[in-house]
Amino acid sequence: MAEEHLYFHLVADRLLRDDTWPVTRDTFFGMIPKAMLGFITGKIRKTLRAGLHIQGIGRFTEIERAERATKDLEAIRLQMGDKPYLFGDAPTAADASVCPMLSGLASVPLPTEASSLVKDDDILTGYIARMREVLYHIP
Repeated sequence: MAEEHLYFHLVADRLLRDDTWPVTRDTFFGMIPKAMLGFITGKIRKTLRAGLHIQGIGRFTEIERAERATKDLEAIRLQMGDKPYLFGDAPTAADASVCPMLSGLASVPLPTEASSLVKDDDILTGYIARMREVLYHIP
């Protein structure tokens, strides 16, 4: 679910939205000389936009994408229940897969419907914090 669905929500939030695209462009492609930046990143964005359309997530509005992401996030919360990690008291490979997708959504440079679903959820932000400490030793 995380790599096959939430990932594409993250990509859409960073690439399809006109308000987040400049931040994404400058962050990921800022080393490209200014004279070529628009041309190169325009082609990259066009290709990725077409790919997201083919994949399917690019066919939805932001609100529709958020509704779909909500279902994934509810499934994650349901799986966690009152446990600190997806399958119990210790993180597993599944946690190492799910957490980066949640963290990525939460770190979209400007607020989006999907990013707010993660940022405004105490269970998910607590989970991200626990996993960051475990994976990256970031308190």
